[in-house]
Amino acid sequence: MLDQVIQGSLKAKEASQLLGLRYRQTLRVKKRFKQQGWAGILRKAPPKPPNLKFSASTVELILKLRKEFYYDFNHPPNGYRKNIIMLIKELWKSINLIKRV
Repeated sequence: MLDQVIQGSLKAKEASQLLGLRYRQTLRVKKRFKQQGWAGILRKAPPKPPNLKFSASTVELILKLRKEFYYDFNHPPNGYRKNIIMLIKELWKSINLIKRV
């Protein structure tokens, strides 16, 4: 399709509609395709690592803490379903008591 846009048999506006891209994005893709070919279309890794990247030792520490101390965090042994069912039963009991009064 980009070949057709470059050759002129397909307009960039029509290609953008077919590709589901905005017109400006189609022009940028077309420019990269002309300069670099199919390799220009592929996503590239950023040239430098992010500023807030964790070191490998920090990642290991986080995983270790998660495994040792927080293995059941937010996951009670009986699961949420059982706790919710118990809460609903208690609510019904209290509602029935209020209705009697």
